[in-house]
Amino acid sequence: MENIYKTCKVEGCNDMVKSRDLCEKHYARLRRYGRLERAKSDKDEIGECIAFDCKNEILTSGLCEKHYKRLCKTGSVFRPKVIKLCEVEGCNKPHIAKGLCHRHYQQFQKRVEKHKLTYLKVGKM
Repeated sequence: MENIYKTCKVEGCNDMVKSRDLCEKHYARLRRYGRLERAKSDKDEIGECIAFDCKNEILTSGLCEKHYKRLCKTGSVFRPKVIKLCEVEGCNKPHIAKGLCHRHYQQFQKRVEKHKLTYLKVGKM
């Protein structure tokens, strides 16, 4: 009995035809990349990550897993340094907590403590 299903026209592939005499895998490759041949995989590379001062093993595109994920997420392999400033108008010092610089945070804490003491005194009467 003969095989009634057509097989993929790519040499060495015996999968069933999906479209254009190609199996699903080769048809998708043709649509996605415009070629049937497998592209050289970055995973075939051996060596260290190309990011500055990184000695980790390459995952893809010359980068280790950490730097590749950062590249995909932020568009850069470098970690962005964000310095938030105090939210008080006219103050350009870096913030430490609750959006305030050290000086303004201390003032905030004193007001909170004073309010708590006043509340406790009033509450006991």
